Amino acid sequence: MTKSGNVRHRVAFRRNPTPLAISHQSPMSRHAGPFTTHTPRAALLGALCASILAGCIDPELEQLEHAVINGTAVDPQTRLKLGLVDVNGSSGVLLSNDLVLTAGHVVPDGFDRIPMSIWLLGEQRVAVKIVRFHDNKEPAPYEDDPLSGIGPDLALLKLHAPFAIDGSTSGFGNELYLGERDNLIGQGVTIYGRGNATPGQDDRGAWLSGLLTVDSEQPAHQDLLDLISGETQQSTSPGDSGGPTFVDDGSGPRLAGIHSNGYNEGTCGADDFCVGREVYLARLVWGLTMAMDGEWHSSDRTSVFDVWDAEVRLMREPVLDVNVDHWARQARQANELCTNRGFVGGHHDGHQIEEAKGVTCSGYGASFHDVRDEELLAVGTPLGHIDDAEWSHAARAAHTVCRARGYQSGYPTGFQSSQPLQQRRVYGMVCVADFTFQVTHSELAATGWRVDGVVQTDYAQAMRAAHGLCTSRGHKTGFLTGFQNRNRYGITCQS
Repeated sequence: MTKSGNVRHRVAFRRNPTPLAISHQSPMSRHAGPFTTHTPRAALLGALCASILAGCIDPELEQLEHAVINGTAVDPQTRLKLGLVDVNGSSGVLLSNDLVLTAGHVVPDGFDRIPMSIWLLGEQRVAVKIVRFHDNKEPAPYEDDPLSGIGPDLALLKLHAPFAIDGSTSGFGNELYLGERDNLIGQGVTIYGRGNATPGQDDRGAWLSGLLTVDSEQPAHQDLLDLISGETQQSTSPGDSGGPTFVDDGSGPRLAGIHSNGYNEGTCGADDFCVGREVYLARLVWGLTMAMDGEWHSSDRTSVFDVWDAEVRLMREPVLDVNVDHWARQARQANELCTNRGFVGGHHDGHQIEEAKGVTCSGYGASFHDVRDEELLAVGTPLGHIDDAEWSHAARAAHTVCRARGYQSGYPTGFQSSQPLQQRRVYGMVCVADFTFQVTHSELAATGWRVDGVVQTDYAQAMRAAHGLCTSRGHKTGFLTGFQNRNRYGITCQS
């Protein structure tokens, strides 16, 4: 593996979770971005933070005192001890004084623009940094690939200020259960949530707990944990999403899962009708917390930072070597890494070293577009299947389409969707307003990364060359447009 580029962030420990057993072909192009335009949220965030300082009322204090179906009331001391917080009307738990873990689907689309409030016993905080992974309930786009839409239904929120626990704003931390999932089969676990207390009614409110049992039949996906109610007649319900699952083997409660969804097929009772599905954290939380590393903010125009393989392994198509994997797979991964953080999209910069890879995310001023194949045909750049296309061909297509739509340039996300009835494909592309110009072969070679033709040069090498040239001219990074006229190449530099 080539060690190239300068990695900007390091930690003093190493630990890699086992990669998810997920693969897919080409997911729906709309997955490349949940919204089409990107605007900064600084004004909204400032206004909300001002309202916090002025004093706000905790919405949960005005709710009915119900939650987990047939649950047991949770006293304030337990809430503080375990860090149980209200997140967007649902549930969540503190990992530390200023980090909140909840379900991914609790965080709404457009979270980069809509500040989220978190409450703990009347105290309010605002999330200033969010990483949201894809929901594991997302339907698979291909019938022959049932795992293609599955991802860890998790989100991690960084707060603008830490909560004080036992009078201190530091030092709090929930201990994690890191054992094998199947070791828990048949054991009792405690769930917490503030969802509905009665089946079929919307009476969510204050926190309750319930005792469930780990089912003997677990899903094939190793990062899911199924629970049954048994004779307790307790169950999860709407509003419990994001609530924690704790295991206690005598050494104290340890965080094992986050509630994702449940199945209520009738009256809870001895026939195990009620089932809760949790996201099992042992192999995931390391990559999730590593995703917070790096100097990035989704309101930035362009953010360049490093991602760690611990997070990469949580992707639907993990790319562990940029010099080996197909360009479209790299593009999909980078785009997913960026949209998980609230950006419009992104791309790799071709650099990697040890367990880190360079990523560029596009935010303010960029725009995501679905582009049909007939539009590409009309401008003379038809693509066919994205995984069969050369990177330079796809780059030219994105540049041409984005120019036609009033932008300076653009890049492909690597995503496509098929519409068999219309016999067409739709491709995901990100358009940007950054500076586009031409450079010579010798100028690119001076970066240390030669480009001997866009067809002859692989994707990672081309990205390294563009990154090197653009940074040497004071920009953050860049990419080649795929166009070449003899010894001159089209390039877009991003600032």
